[in-house]
Formats: sequence, C-alpha cells, structure tokens
Amino acid sequence: MALFGIPWTIWLSRNERVFSNKSLPIDQIFDLAVLRIGHWAKCKWPNAIASLSDFRRMPNEARVLPTPTGRPKSGSWEPPSNGWMKFNVDAAVKWSFGSAGIGGVLRNQDGVILLKFSKHIGRNNPTMAELLGIVEACEIYERSSWGAAHPVLIESDSSLAVKWINNNDDAPIGFKDVASTISIKCRSNGWKVGFAYRESNDLAHAMARDGLLRRETNWIRNGG
Repeated sequence: MALFGIPWTIWLSRNERVFSNKSLPIDQIFDLAVLRIGHWAKCKWPNAIASLSDFRRMPNEARVLPTPTGRPKSGSWEPPSNGWMKFNVDAAVKWSFGSAGIGGVLRNQDGVILLKFSKHIGRNNPTMAELLGIVEACEIYERSSWGAAHPVLIESDSSLAVKWINNNDDAPIGFKDVASTISIKCRSNGWKVGFAYRESNDLAHAMARDGLLRRETNWIRNGG
C-alpha cells in the first residue's frame, strides 16, 4: 500500500501547489501519506489494525492482528476491580512532531469522576506525548489523597506505550528511559498500566485536545 499511498499523496500535493498555489511542509505531506495508508489498511483489514493512531505514530510497528470479538461503543467505560481506581490518559499532537497536549480523567470503581487534568507540553512526537501523559497521571495520583489508599489502573489508547511500559526491552532508544521510569513507579506502588480503545477513552482524549490550547496545567478536582 505504501507504493501507492506515498506517490499518490505527493501527486495530490503537487497538484495543490500547481493549481491552487498551496504548498504544504514536508512533514505534513508525510503525515498525510501515513494516514492515507493507515485508512486503506483499515479498509482492507477491518478491525485488524489495533489502533489507527498507533499506526500514525509508529507505522513500522504496525501488525495485522486477529479480528477482535468487538470494540466498545463510543463513550463506554469499564470500571476497575473492587477497591481500585482508574486513570484514563491520552495525548493530542499536531502532525508527526508538533504542539502537544496531554489529559487524563480519574474515576473510582463506581465511575464517579474524581479529578481531570489537561496540560500543554510543548512540541513532541505522539508516542512520547502518550508516555508523558502517563508520567503526569502517576505524579498526580501519587500526590493525591487516594494514592496511599487505593491502587490505580492507568489506561492509554496507545498500545505501543503500554507495550513498552510493560516490557521495557521492546522500547526503542529514546523511549526506554521514560517507559522504565513508569514501570518502576508502578511496580513499587502496586499499580498497573493497560490498553483501552479510543471509544473507552474519549473524555481523556477531549482533555488532551484541551491541553493543546493551554500554557499551564489545568486541574479540575471534584473531591478527595
């Protein structure tokens, strides 16, 4: 698909320049090509690619997976185990490397929202932004009144970030130190990091997009 997706994107960009006098930066052309290939792959293998956002972040890591039994509906949320908290986190990045925001939502086992955050983190790539979102969630939770009383499950819709945290040996250089730091903190506190589909992570995603517009961390604390 890359043999068609890349030349096709370059051809369309060339037409925009010739006929509409519009010129795109090379990084945006690259992003458009990756997203076009990702969408075509999703059409050819419906529900097989685990995450289109992960394909955009690291296309060389993409794998055609067995068809899952079913994805959750948008807005769905699964409660954590009894006595646990759940912290859903996400990141939003403009293009393959650009302005980035992170956000998260902490809930108890009854689904009550205890805390939300959004933060602008400057320029970064999408996968590192996802990891930094998890770092922020760890630091917030550790300082909160719930940190010493309840274990927490931190969920991200980046399967790569979750994979690298749970198995540091898989993390590329440049990501390994951050992934290892998260792993050590989670192991020492008895916390877990898991994957959640975007459909179960939409509120955290909205907070991350909000973070793109901020210059300071925004906390909305509802109790505790």
